[in-house]
Formats: sequence, structure tokens, C-alpha cells
Amino acid sequence: MQSISDNQQGQDDREPYRTINRLVRETQEMLASIDDDEDEEENFAQVMKRNQLEKRMSHLKRCDKQHRVAERAQRLSRTIGEKLQGRSASTLPPLIHTSAAQYME
Repeated sequence: MQSISDNQQGQDDREPYRTINRLVRETQEMLASIDDDEDEEENFAQVMKRNQLEKRMSHLKRCDKQHRVAERAQRLSRTIGEKLQGRSASTLPPLIHTSAAQYME
């Protein structure tokens, strides 16, 4: 399996990635505005807000990754199903029992 780079994650224009990317951009803008407003001493409210925004950013990245993994799993399941000609985990292949004595005859 190939990994997905951060650049590729930001370029996907399908749902739910479009919404996640929009929220990531908004969060980055909020973080940038906090950095621009930074004084000599950060007050407690700014520190808490930055902490919350960083947590939100990591949550959004995990959501993005979760959707991508689920999508990849569905795609692989579909591909494997096509290659196995319709077999699934619930259907067992036929078993044929042959003893060594019968085989040697």
C-alpha cells in the first residue's frame, strides 16, 4: 500500500474531504491570527484557545485519515472480490477429503 502525502490530502475535492479541508483551513487561519496577536506575554485565554485549536486540527487530520482508510478498505474488498470471482469470507470453498491410500492406488 502506498501512503498518502499531506499535499495529496489537501487536494481531494470529494465529500467528506472537501468539508474536512475547509475546516482545516479555517483552523489554520485561526491559529495564524492568534500568532499574529501574540504579545510579549501570552495570556491564559490565548494559550487555552491555541491548545483547543491544535486539538481540533489533530482531530480533523484523524477524521481525514479514518475516511481514507475506510475508503481504501472498501476499494480493496471490491478488488479482491472481483479477483476471487464472487467469493467472500462467509462462503467456504468446497473441501475434498482424499486419504493417502486412495491417492496411491
